[in-house]
Amino acid sequence: QDWTWRGIFLINVPIGAVLLLLGLRILPPSAPRIGTRPDFLGTGLLGGLLISSMYGVTTLGSGKESVLSVPFLLPEFVAIGFGIVLAKQMKSAVNPILPMKLLKERNFAIMNVIALLYGGTTIGFGTLVPLYAHDRYGVQLFQAGTVLTARAIGAVLVAGITSFLLRKIGYRIPMLVGFTLGVIGLEMLSITPHLLSTFAWLAFGALILGLG
Repeated sequence: QDWTWRGIFLINVPIGAVLLLLGLRILPPSAPRIGTRPDFLGTGLLGGLLISSMYGVTTLGSGKESVLSVPFLLPEFVAIGFGIVLAKQMKSAVNPILPMKLLKERNFAIMNVIALLYGGTTIGFGTLVPLYAHDRYGVQLFQAGTVLTARAIGAVLVAGITSFLLRKIGYRIPMLVGFTLGVIGLEMLSITPHLLSTFAWLAFGALILGLG
């Protein structure tokens, strides 16, 4: 509200520095795995794939480029190139960044598809809530930014509980309940606020989304 949008990202720097110092002080040391070398080349190739593909997608956000424009297609072709080389690297590396055998497992593939859909809807739409609150309802910037605090609180409340429940009731019920709550939360955010103030309604919807 009182700073530039670029400056907002600097808030993570001191927080990250404190966490780094705490990690060095608190986390116990772990013995290295003998005979295994990290796949630095695979890590670099994966990074290049993600950066180039996301850069291409980001160009569409300007509204000046289309899916047939060079600024979009060129980074995506570069990403495909990184992907081809990465696939070869994963087959030949002793300790690949992502073992090929995992990609061939049915359950692993299904869960990644679910994670992709879930991330693109529940998590992806959730990050747009402050902009939505400000543009549609005229909520002040500071209040609009704090709407997502409710989602974070909801997620923290159930994260630990769910970890214990998974061992007792399995993953199917928590997933179905979570998806249902996600749908309810998104639906609440999409309709005009009722009974509560605009901020309270949006925060409550974000809370339900976070619980999901």
